[in-house]
Amino acid sequence: MSLGTKVVEAQQILALSLESQFTQYIRTLTKMKIDGFMSGQDYFEICRKFRTDKETYSEMFMGMITTEHRLEWLTFEGLLNS
Repeated sequence: MSLGTKVVEAQQILALSLESQFTQYIRTLTKMKIDGFMSGQDYFEICRKFRTDKETYSEMFMGMITTEHRLEWLTFEGLLNS
């Protein structure tokens, strides 16, 4: 394995360790939702269970990949009108 490859791997490990577990959960759940393994309502309920405090609201919002997911979540939370 080259030095460059080892540096890239080390950077990836560091980047993952700097992310909160919640952000990692959101990324995985979002991929599962996009792939059709769960409904929007299930996705938001699971996210709500993982969320431990108000500070993770912003992490949750930013972890959603598409604008559609963000708008759906904001509506689900009662922050936007249907």
